[in-house]
Amino acid sequence: MKKRMTGAFLAVFCLAMLFCGCSGKEAFIEYPGQGQTRPENESNRIQNYTYSPVEDGVYPYNAISGPEQLKYDNGVLYFFNGNPSPHEKSGATLMAFDLARGTILPVCPDPLCSHDNPSCPFYGFDTSYYAVNGSIYYRRGYHYLVYNAEGILVDTIDHADLVRYDRSKEALTVYEDYDGEWTYTAYSSQLYFDNWQYYYDYVYDPDTEKHYFHICKRDVDSGRVAVLGGDLNEDAVYERFLFAYGSRIYATDGKQFFSVDSDWNDRRVLFEGDFSGKILFDGSEVFFERMISDRKILEKTRLDDGEVTNLGVECSRWVLTDHYIYYLSADPFFSGGLELTGGEVYRCDHNGDHVEKVCTLNDDGSDKYLGSMCVVDNYIYCFFYEYKDGEQISYRDRLLRIDATTGVKMYYNIK
Repeated sequence: MKKRMTGAFLAVFCLAMLFCGCSGKEAFIEYPGQGQTRPENESNRIQNYTYSPVEDGVYPYNAISGPEQLKYDNGVLYFFNGNPSPHEKSGATLMAFDLARGTILPVCPDPLCSHDNPSCPFYGFDTSYYAVNGSIYYRRGYHYLVYNAEGILVDTIDHADLVRYDRSKEALTVYEDYDGEWTYTAYSSQLYFDNWQYYYDYVYDPDTEKHYFHICKRDVDSGRVAVLGGDLNEDAVYERFLFAYGSRIYATDGKQFFSVDSDWNDRRVLFEGDFSGKILFDGSEVFFERMISDRKILEKTRLDDGEVTNLGVECSRWVLTDHYIYYLSADPFFSGGLELTGGEVYRCDHNGDHVEKVCTLNDDGSDKYLGSMCVVDNYIYCFFYEYKDGEQISYRDRLLRIDATTGVKMYYNIK
């Protein structure tokens, strides 16, 4: 499949769950071996680490947002320990936090790798990636200069590709090689269903010698690609896939909520309405938001009847887990002289009942607020930021964990 020669990455539908900060009891923990890459063993577990699983996590049905900084898959939380840009030579790379064991290690299997040259399978790693069933799907692209011992430039390496890294086999599969050109263009939401990777792309039509927007699917084992969504020489109608359940894929065009088969045929409209915002599925009910003024009103409906229930939850942001809806209040607060929304974090059940206040933002007098977050069991994992003199400061060398039942905060040094 030929790609359009472009460096633009269309990141529409990025459902980033940006939660503002909270406070509580705090402790700073450095995991042993920080800054090193070495095999997992007893010596590099986080000191005094505790974890209480309650089987409350994210759902496997829903589409994945590639740019989301924190991703959870099969007991592991993934994130970057800095900026992985090859232009900065930072050596930052993708990290894996084994939540049960309490270890934080690079995904790269080489314990001596510096992650700052093409010998590392994650060098040139684009920040949009997908973690599914123990594999990482991502793009790489770099312009690397090779010097000899005297500091003389002897070679230039241009490379770009789309790959899968299987952690259990430590195997890298190249799906598409772009011959040194950054040509991969796709929306940053993907759906993984029945061994297929569903994604958005611009597809080249040799008859018209033009590119057209289509939904595609790739067999993750063979790499075989099928183009979906109508005639090749016409742009597919804007449709956003949301989740897969049973043998059907559920999607919306913003006005209708419908399902299709695995080949994007047999379209069945379930109900109509405003479905332009965030939509998540818990295995039986669909949860969505409606904007009223500057507040999001959470509602839900069942797949079989389309009857809408207002949950009575007003928020600025929200995320769904097996047992709870975590959300930020819609009330404004001030951080670093700026007015933001979501000064308090709450959670409730899937009916909007049994509301619990998880934590309050900045009751320690700081100006911190939370950025990207992921909730697993009773723990909120997130990066945090701070406004000083009107400028945002990012603390990407530390990962914050908040115990939703006690408010205790733990900072893990991940640099």
